[in-house]
Amino acid sequence: MCMNAPRIVTFYTPGPYAEEAEGLKASASALGLTVDARLMTPFASWQDAVCWKPSFILDRLCELEIGEGLLWVDADARFRQVPDWSILEGADYGFCKFQWTKGHPIESLTGCLYFRQLMKVHNFLADWIVATAHWQGVNRDTPEQKALLGTHNDAPRLGRKLRFRELPKTWLWIVPEFFNMYPNEKPVIAHYQASRKWRTA
Repeated sequence: MCMNAPRIVTFYTPGPYAEEAEGLKASASALGLTVDARLMTPFASWQDAVCWKPSFILDRLCELEIGEGLLWVDADARFRQVPDWSILEGADYGFCKFQWTKGHPIESLTGCLYFRQLMKVHNFLADWIVATAHWQGVNRDTPEQKALLGTHNDAPRLGRKLRFRELPKTWLWIVPEFFNMYPNEKPVIAHYQASRKWRTA
């Protein structure tokens, strides 16, 4: 049986990110894909916006039928190819682990994330929400990333029996750095890191 395409979701705020979201939707539409992009009231800060991500994902997941999948993609990303959805077969959630160099710590990239509509995944997301609130006061740059990696690492200890799938780096393709880092690969979803220009929501 073929893996069904997940619902692709994102949120954006008025201003520059609204333009980014339109670009994301257009890139998906050109490939026959649809993005459910929701307009949000402006946040007090860029950090507040990224920290809202796990709550938004949980809300959208609750709109799906049991067993269906959801793919979060940042509004400033662009689809370059149709993803191979079979990668997600059997997974309850997924994200990309990444190290800039061997001397850097492992990061969880949150520009593209996968979750399946199951109660045990709801519980995982609830853990991520709590952890994100903690990290927001500790790490102002990537609180939701730090929280996701910690939640992932803590899941076995908490009895979370979840099937993790690491997403390909081609789905989290950071422009322009990855072109030099992975010269033999091509992006599936290119991420343009608009926050480098706008550190406000």
